Amino acid sequence: MTRKLLFASAMMAAFSVSGGAFAASSVSNITSTLVASPTVSRGKCPAVITFTGTITVKGHIDPHTPVEIGYQFLRSDNATGPITYYNVTAPGTRTVSTTWTLGGPPLPTYAGWEQLKAWPTRHEGGFGYSFSKKASFKVVCAPTR
Repeated sequence: MTRKLLFASAMMAAFSVSGGAFAASSVSNITSTLVASPTVSRGKCPAVITFTGTITVKGHIDPHTPVEIGYQFLRSDNATGPITYYNVTAPGTRTVSTTWTLGGPPLPTYAGWEQLKAWPTRHEGGFGYSFSKKASFKVVCAPTR
């Protein structure tokens, strides 16, 4: 190969590597929050506890290269909700929610929690999961007659 051809090949390789690196999206941080409502339910059962949370995504996100985010609700009874996915085209916050219905004659009282787990589906640079604080609640059913 001639020197000119080698130089041209090297320049093309460098351009294709560096050009893609600047256009790619990357997540630098994900934080999640979760709250229970009501935190204490006293009265008629079954009770419905609503959990509302946020997932905040930070980083460089190219609108033409969306980043897929996964999330799942974890519960104190070891049950897990389905894994849900959505795409982000810019840094920002998304609100998510779920409900838990429980309580009744076989379970007149219950204290538990739910937690939100979120992550980018492409783990770049060792990025891991974000876990919200546990959203605690208590259900106390009114006596049945």
